[in-house]
Amino acid sequence: MKAPKSILTLLTLWTCSVGAAVATAQPADPARTTDPARTADPARTTDPARTTDPARTADPARTTDPARPGERPAIDSARARAAKPTRPATARPATASKPGPSTGTTPADTPAKQSQDASPGGHGKKPTSVKDTGFGFGSYGRVGISTDGQGGPGQQLNLAAHGPRLGEGPYLELDLYYRMRPYRDVRVKTVVTLAFTEQLFHFDGDWASGLALRNLYLEGQDLFVRGLSVWVGSRMYRGDDIYLLDFWPLDNLNTVGGGVSYAFGRTKLGWHLGVNRLADQYQYQEVAVPGLNNTSEIVVLLNRQRMITSLKGEQAFGGKNGKLGGKLKLYGEYHFLPAGTLDAHLPAQEQEHLSADHGWLAGLQAGLWNFGPRSHVNLFLRYAQGLAAYGEFAIPFGLATDKRAANARELLMAVSGNFELKRWFGVQFGGYVRYFKDADPNEYDWDDGWEYVAVVRPHVYLHKLFAVAFELSYQARNPAGLNPWTHQAESPGVTKLAVMPLLTFGKGNYARPQLRLIYMLVHQNESARMSYNPEDPRRDLKVGHYIGFQAEWWFNSTYR
Repeated sequence: MKAPKSILTLLTLWTCSVGAAVATAQPADPARTTDPARTADPARTTDPARTTDPARTADPARTTDPARPGERPAIDSARARAAKPTRPATARPATASKPGPSTGTTPADTPAKQSQDASPGGHGKKPTSVKDTGFGFGSYGRVGISTDGQGGPGQQLNLAAHGPRLGEGPYLELDLYYRMRPYRDVRVKTVVTLAFTEQLFHFDGDWASGLALRNLYLEGQDLFVRGLSVWVGSRMYRGDDIYLLDFWPLDNLNTVGGGVSYAFGRTKLGWHLGVNRLADQYQYQEVAVPGLNNTSEIVVLLNRQRMITSLKGEQAFGGKNGKLGGKLKLYGEYHFLPAGTLDAHLPAQEQEHLSADHGWLAGLQAGLWNFGPRSHVNLFLRYAQGLAAYGEFAIPFGLATDKRAANARELLMAVSGNFELKRWFGVQFGGYVRYFKDADPNEYDWDDGWEYVAVVRPHVYLHKLFAVAFELSYQARNPAGLNPWTHQAESPGVTKLAVMPLLTFGKGNYARPQLRLIYMLVHQNESARMSYNPEDPRRDLKVGHYIGFQAEWWFNSTYR
């Protein structure tokens, strides 16, 4: 009778041990283990990058990160190891479902991130923790409603080229990307970003949406040597921004083309070449001409692509292990537009010849971070001439008599920053000073001159989920010419004061998602009101109101 009891005891102990090992091992989805297409693929079971990549096995944060309390510790048991031979603990990718407190644009708590991107002053749309291989999804979005207190929409009233972003309309970006390692030391990614413009069907009853492909590119990384990347496609090719103004003051290209970058140590180099073409007679013209059998045909008579190339170099210093860090960045662009002829069906003497045109831009950026928790500051200086002074998607205006923009020029100085105390207070700030002169010989144009914008947004944190933010901004213009409506010298100015109780889901000023209740008071001086057409109701509006609520989010979003 003893033998059956012993056997039963052994079976019970063996069953409990196997059950515990299986529970600890967290086995894969049965659909993954029984799919013959997956189990039969030798590349998936023998890929050394999935089992022996030293960069993944040596990272202690992947097994001991206290921000991931739900992750079971490794079991130092022979049975536990034997229970999951095809799924090593080191092959489990980090997830973005629970980012650390430094998620956003200020990686003050992630020194490794700083060594790769020495500019924590960007938009905040940076990947938090994404898988090294496989499919990924990210998004940036904002949506909300507002009123002016009298039944109309809230009043935003910006007069500068880049006014404060508070009160912007709905906008959405959906990022889809796929990462793979065809070889252990080579990475490949594809990125697709669909963007939806701010007009919702609720405001016009039209179900058509404005849609753009902001990103559509393929990039190979670590090609031939570590740090060498090549990409081709449509890309938001950007650097750091002034978040409160939704403005990139230095490198901000939306290009379709290709580029090469090389990163070694704390140095980054990048070059790109791309084109654009606007649906405007300045660059493109279609004309109906007689065809066969009493029909007509559409022919393209003017098709001028603008070619844009850029070169940038960046050097970072320090910034590791929470110490003070800095960077210096040099940037340049060259724009070229070929010659063309507009409306060739007119007599030869009436055809309009469009001369070839060009422009260039040079800029400098200096940045510091880690002078406080999640804190940074960036300074920008940019000078542009010719086509580059207008921007890549602008139709040049105020041209010279030869229809060229070569004499246009722009000078811009900007600052962006963030400072936080550990628990209860933080402040964001930004602003710029800009001088612009168009290409015509008139020195006293209303659209030439100086403009100034400054904005500050302090936050007071009353709970881990609740804060109150305030925003104060001022924007002004000092035109070189007279107001075309009043024929007087004017200095338009707009002041805004806002209070925002908000729910925030994370630590820091850049933590998102965020839900806001907004009240904003807008004051226009007399010169600002006189800048509007006499029939425009805003001409009589000295004080405006913006009352509304808004949601804003970003996660796993990448634009660089």
